[in-house]
Amino acid sequence: MRVFCDSLNADDLFQIMKNSEGSLIRQYEREFHAYGVRTVFEDEALRAVAVRAAEEKTGARGLVTAWEKVLRDFKFELPSLGLPDLIIDGALVADQKKVLERCRVDAQNFNPDVRAEAVHKFANQFSVEHGLELVFDSGAVHALVQRAEREGAGVEDLCSRLFKDYPFGLQLVSRSTGQSAFHINREAIEHSDKFLSELVVSSYRQSEPPAA
Repeated sequence: MRVFCDSLNADDLFQIMKNSEGSLIRQYEREFHAYGVRTVFEDEALRAVAVRAAEEKTGARGLVTAWEKVLRDFKFELPSLGLPDLIIDGALVADQKKVLERCRVDAQNFNPDVRAEAVHKFANQFSVEHGLELVFDSGAVHALVQRAEREGAGVEDLCSRLFKDYPFGLQLVSRSTGQSAFHINREAIEHSDKFLSELVVSSYRQSEPPAA
């Protein structure tokens, strides 16, 4: 068994993280959630860590070592910053110090006023109704508040309008990839239809069998 485990390649390790109910990713999600921080692990981050772990040639155990190196400082500092969300993407895996510094800056500018709370209220309601999570980063929240002010609209009404097609589109993505939480950034606010379309197209490409 040890030979088999140690011979797991990056694709094997990615699938373990992506699909295992008791995976390390679920453990980290629960750990951050205990401190009031919601996390989203994007596929590019999972793949990057899978490559690192595969290079260690210690099988699934290498995932623990790789993730601890990536998330150690965030686990220590993020709970005290007061940010509600952390997007764990390829950029974070590649340069933890740069992303942590950005989190510090975001924390200084973070203002959970009524308008920002309306964004999170919409996200919570979306999750209840559709079983999918929309995780708005600080740039997206700021863009929504600005756009609502510019258009003289309520923030929740604006969200309902921008994301009216997302329940159907994201269900397609979820069926293809198993993904249930989606990172919403400033681009999604500025070009919501294009953002959704690219997600759907990308999910179909991921689900296509490799060419013989």
